[in-house]
Amino acid sequence: MQYPGRIQNFYDWLRLGKSPATAQTYASVILRFARYYQLKNISDISQSQITDFLLSFNPRTSASYAYALKSFLDFNGRAELARMVPVPGYSIPEPQWIPVEKVNQMIRICRPGLQKCVVWMAYEAALRVSELCRLDRTDLSDSRLRVQRSKGKKGIPTPHTVPIDPELAKALEGYTASRNDKNPALFVTRETHRRLSPQETNKMIARAGKMIGLEVSCHLLRHSRATVLAMQGWGPYELATFLGHRNLNSTLAYISYSTEWLRQRQQVPATVPAATA
Repeated sequence: MQYPGRIQNFYDWLRLGKSPATAQTYASVILRFARYYQLKNISDISQSQITDFLLSFNPRTSASYAYALKSFLDFNGRAELARMVPVPGYSIPEPQWIPVEKVNQMIRICRPGLQKCVVWMAYEAALRVSELCRLDRTDLSDSRLRVQRSKGKKGIPTPHTVPIDPELAKALEGYTASRNDKNPALFVTRETHRRLSPQETNKMIARAGKMIGLEVSCHLLRHSRATVLAMQGWGPYELATFLGHRNLNSTLAYISYSTEWLRQRQQVPATVPAATA
């Protein structure tokens, strides 16, 4: 998409350090703001215009729009006005997550082999469903897993290495040893031995959740793992690396946590107990 004049320059600059989606969102906010006030020059922007514009939206939207405006003003040499842009506060909703005990209960009663390994891996490595389906046998080495994280630079999957429970690694070795196919995929269908699809994976996880009376998806397992690690004291930078986030704000928004706030609601074990294979 092409933007007029300085907004296009701003968009091109954003692309050097932010994802394409974020750059497009920021540029679209500035375009909307400029059209709203029919602005011709950067010098025409006033604090009252910015405040009135932000008050037109709910607090969460206003906060994201405020960051776009601050960034645009900084880029164009109006740092003083950028510092005066109000950033509305908004309450963080209580995150949806499953306690460790429930996750381990689900893993223990899973069917041995494929289902157990899929559910356990999804949680242990906090995988997106696309990342889980993309795994190959060669991605597993001892107790470490190479993951092609989906939201890398410019949307291209980027490799990350994450540690996994030795008991999970043993269960995976047993599962792959029991197969008689040559498919390089780590997880394949039982009958046709083709790579599991995202839909099949989520159905398998959902069936496991029903066995303990919960609605569960791969996304919820990822969210649960991130929330538990945050409650155990992992900092934002550690979590961002583990989850494969390039933008720290994505990590904070994704897990929606305040460590102390969550600690007051439920006691979490110091370590995540290993599920029984």
